[in-house]
Amino acid sequence: MNKPTINEEEAMRQAGMTFETYLSQAIEAIDSRFGRGHARGSHVLLAAAIRMQADDFNNTSILAALYEIAESIEGVIE
Repeated sequence: MNKPTINEEEAMRQAGMTFETYLSQAIEAIDSRFGRGHARGSHVLLAAAIRMQADDFNNTSILAALYEIAESIEGVIE
């Protein structure tokens, strides 16, 4: 994993695109499971699905960083 090189402006621009991606995927998943239009009528479920996607991404990113730290420490200890 490499150190992020993104600046604040680019991060803000990408945040909107990330939300659009999460929103589209959540709507598609909910509607495919519960029927077309269900996501539009269930804002709580839609919000929970988007939050879950964001949490999963954050957890995966943190885990990757922790593995990188652990591998670096192992190299120093050996």
